[in-house]
Amino acid sequence: MIFFDIDNKNNLPVVESQEMKEALNMLIDMNKDKALRSQAFSREIFALDQNSQLHEAEQKGIEKGKAEGIQENKKEIAKKLFESGQTKEFISAITGLSLDELDNILK
Repeated sequence: MIFFDIDNKNNLPVVESQEMKEALNMLIDMNKDKALRSQAFSREIFALDQNSQLHEAEQKGIEKGKAEGIQENKKEIAKKLFESGQTKEFISAITGLSLDELDNILK
């Protein structure tokens, strides 16, 4: 949120368009009113928190997807190694999958 020193008009930005003038006037009005300024600040903090939570959830989803993809890749490699005649012990050592996991995958 941007707040201006409204007592010093020289610090205010110069705007050309009517829309920007209206927006600047709205900011000036909000800046004069402590309650409005506090509400605007609270809304901005809330929006930033929401954005942060969304980003965090997105990152967790990406990490979960990567982990699932890696696990699926290990299963495919295990199947191919088994089909080529490799032992379960060898496949386990290469893929990091347990023998129980391999038993389930190779049924």
